[in-house]
Amino acid sequence: MITDLISLAKAAAADAGAPTHDRRFKLWVKRIDKVDQKGNSGYAFHGPFVRDGDVEINEQGTLYLIATAAGSMKYHTTTYTVLRWTGSTFEFTGISTTDKTPGWALRIRDQVIAELNKGKADQGGDDIRSKAIAKLSTFDWNKLSDEALFGIYDQVAGL
Repeated sequence: MITDLISLAKAAAADAGAPTHDRRFKLWVKRIDKVDQKGNSGYAFHGPFVRDGDVEINEQGTLYLIATAAGSMKYHTTTYTVLRWTGSTFEFTGISTTDKTPGWALRIRDQVIAELNKGKADQGGDDIRSKAIAKLSTFDWNKLSDEALFGIYDQVAGL
């Protein structure tokens, strides 16, 4: 499904209890592909940023980190909220924190790792297809005879 992620993420973050974003401050959304378990800053969350106005094709179960800010220019607070894409909208994962005290990323890092693992379990565990492709890409196909290769092809084509 193709969607304007920024608009939906802002609405979902507000529904989850984050303050309404103040346009004077930078808003960002980042897809979370993996988390560095040793990281203690925002760089621990690996994945691309979603630019305002971008339209993307989303995979169900993908996690996104959204940063919204509100307050005065001198004393504003950024709220970091983790959302899960359900296929048509975002749902709040229950993971949220602010930068009122230092260490916002460290406070949510382990929860996000658990949520990523939960998402993998909900989708049937580790991606077996990816593992099979990785294994096959390292196999030395020159060791097989033509007959064996055609036999493998026939089996795969019959699936």
